[in-house]
Amino acid sequence: MYIGWIALVALGITGSDQAEAQVLVDKLTTCQSLSDQACLVAAARLTLLGDEALPLLEKRFWEFPREAQLLALGVIDGVDGGRATDLIAAIVKDQRPDPAVRALALDDLSSRRYRGLIALLTRAAKDKAPIVRVAAARGLSNHLYARDPKVLATLIKVASDERASVRIEALFGLGFSAHPDAGRPLTVALADPEPDVRRAAAEGLGLVKHRAAVRRLVPLLDDKDQRLVHAVVRALRFQTGEDFGPDPRRWQEWLQKR
Repeated sequence: MYIGWIALVALGITGSDQAEAQVLVDKLTTCQSLSDQACLVAAARLTLLGDEALPLLEKRFWEFPREAQLLALGVIDGVDGGRATDLIAAIVKDQRPDPAVRALALDDLSSRRYRGLIALLTRAAKDKAPIVRVAAARGLSNHLYARDPKVLATLIKVASDERASVRIEALFGLGFSAHPDAGRPLTVALADPEPDVRRAAAEGLGLVKHRAAVRRLVPLLDDKDQRLVHAVVRALRFQTGEDFGPDPRRWQEWLQKR
């Protein structure tokens, strides 16, 4: 407590909560590093002030440097209610903030109740910044329970994104969907040039049935990536009900008898 009081005095804070919030927000405008102790103290104090800090953050967020915006987002996300949610949505929609800021805002928004969330995630899945598209795919995956057909349809499209990181996030979502329509894009992704994408596809096929998957899975048992091989074995067990372990010869023999 004593150390915290010293830090506040160093920032020039001596008055009411509103005056304190003003000084803290002023401090954030100078923050250029996420490891700056004074900036971290300012963000922590603003978090404690909560609703008192929100109007100032709402007004001045756009003038903060990138690092300060990331800190401010943590403060805003700690405030409940529609006003904070609307501010986070505004940050996502605005093209001025750095893509990392918008991606973090999208992650925050995905954990809140927001009426236009699915539409916003769907638009963000087409964003020019890969980090935003990754966050969009992750958010869509976390809202499959909404049973909105746009969620699955968008994940299927994003599964062929030009960036591997985006494809991986979409494939994880398709697997967790357990929806029959997810089987084809998961099977297609088994031929992806990126090993982590192939592994995500194999893991998804351990949850989604697709008749054509088995013949695509078996050749991957010869892959050098043992994590991929383990995922393929699990997928083959799920798809066939058989268990020949990681032995490609036995699986090939089984296929020839089909």
